[in-house]
Amino acid sequence: TVLVEGIQREYLVYFPKLGGGALTAIVICLHGWLIPPQHAMQAMCKPYADDRKFIAVAPKGGGFEMPIPSPYGDEVTKKMQLGWNSFYPPNYPAWTMDDVAFIVKVTNEVKAKVGDFKVYVLGFGFGGDMAMRLACDASQHFDGFGISGQELVWAENTRNVLNFPWVKDCKPAVKRALWMAAG
Repeated sequence: TVLVEGIQREYLVYFPKLGGGALTAIVICLHGWLIPPQHAMQAMCKPYADDRKFIAVAPKGGGFEMPIPSPYGDEVTKKMQLGWNSFYPPNYPAWTMDDVAFIVKVTNEVKAKVGDFKVYVLGFGFGGDMAMRLACDASQHFDGFGISGQELVWAENTRNVLNFPWVKDCKPAVKRALWMAAG
């Protein structure tokens, strides 16, 4: 765990089986909306870490309670939502956790323990939004970005990433490669 803004935040780390090889990089694996970091680790990174000799790191996104309407009536329950502070959608409480600072701190802590390797960020879904935000707000800490399963504009323009405040003002400190696939 790391302490960020007085809050203990969690992350998972997987060290590859080297089998005589040498470490190549650190890959930060960002989970999607409502998906725990264990899924990001198991589905996105761990299956490739041994073969490609990278350290996989899966931070756990912050959360807040959000009303969830029942599909069977007027019942509304509150459920803790896992996600990232990568946008401020209407009708949701603004997130106060600084996920950029959290991921940078996790990255620095891992590098301090294993050495100064290149660091890549891979985000799925909502984690892809966070990867884009890191590309804008903290590019100097990372060497490249990959985004999967996330669209810039959703149907009926209900959620247009291009309108997020940090995208409109995006001026990365260092230009880095960004790969994106949706669909």
